[in-house]
Amino acid sequence: MITIGITGGIGSGKSYFCKRLEAAGIPVFYADAESKKLVSSNEDVKNAIVALLGNEAYKNDGSLDRKFVADKIFSNTKLRNSLNGIIHPAVHEQFKKWTEELDVSGEYPVAAMEAAILYESEFDKFVDKVVVITAPSKIRTERVMERDHCEEEDVKRRMKAQWPEKRKVELADFVINNSPTDDLNQQLFELLKKLYALSEKRNNAENKE
Repeated sequence: MITIGITGGIGSGKSYFCKRLEAAGIPVFYADAESKKLVSSNEDVKNAIVALLGNEAYKNDGSLDRKFVADKIFSNTKLRNSLNGIIHPAVHEQFKKWTEELDVSGEYPVAAMEAAILYESEFDKFVDKVVVITAPSKIRTERVMERDHCEEEDVKRRMKAQWPEKRKVELADFVINNSPTDDLNQQLFELLKKLYALSEKRNNAENKE
């Protein structure tokens, strides 16, 4: 089985592309959703966060107080890195278990991980190939403004907080262009054809061992 990482800048259409992958029979692990689940359900993670940030990190109902945490780590790089050092390994462990179960089933030649900060969190090291979804910044800005009902300046600020799209594209194994004039269906077809070929090649190599 071949594993791929799906990433791209805000408004690029990562989630939409992943839904298309799922429709094509490719299972997708959503890293961002998994991290939100782990901080409220995994006792080891919760205890580590409390040890780092204090009991105020959690509300009375046991859910993470995201505003408190955001305020604590906003301008403290060391603290933010320490928090990521708690959450990211836990997410990776879940992804590892997930892919192992899929691999054992033998049903899927390809599986994907979607992560907004795939490179920043170094999750790219845990997948075989990386696919970057890209679109012109103007289109991405318009999409986010419409989706989140926010101002242009707010979107630009969020974009600046992420890695530049150009840097992600340069590191990618595959690039999917997702503007209104691009043929997403054809690009998806070509991508899956290449990934299935890689998966078959790997299986043949393993069977010879």
